[in-house]
Amino acid sequence: MITLSSESLLSRSPAVLEAVVDDETLLMSAERGNYYGLARVAHEIWGRLATPMRLETLCASLADEFDAPTERIEADVRAFLDKLIAEGLVVATEDA
Repeated sequence: MITLSSESLLSRSPAVLEAVVDDETLLMSAERGNYYGLARVAHEIWGRLATPMRLETLCASLADEFDAPTERIEADVRAFLDKLIAEGLVVATEDA
């Protein structure tokens, strides 16, 4: 498993199906057959990853929108992304 750094390039896995219902994003892993529901902030993170971006860019864009310390945002985003990566929903690379 990759250890995320501020330079990690994040992208959505192409094997994920998604649907947006109201303010929630529903995901299905085509490879695993698992369903996931993403509420408010998770929905925002997923939406921003429609275009691959570096972890530091993602955290900075969230810090601009949400009223929380940058360190807290980065810690929460890393924890969330670790779960998405483990489930095969997001891919992280160090090169690019």
